[in-house]
Amino acid sequence: MAGAMNLRLGGENSYFGEKSFRPYMGDAGQPLKAEHILQVVRLMMVTSLLVLVVGLLVRWCLLGLWW
Repeated sequence: MAGAMNLRLGGENSYFGEKSFRPYMGDAGQPLKAEHILQVVRLMMVTSLLVLVVGLLVRWCLLGLWW
């Protein structure tokens, strides 16, 4: 998602009061904003739907249900 959204994720975070560093993913093409969360969810939903449709088409073709 970081690459698809042109964002850089990772770095220093705090979990239950303890600091943790995660490797960076993606390039910092734009600053992070709260609106990116909704964009990422939409991208994930569209991608999931596309994979489902392609998977069903492949299954139908392999089982001979398409013709």
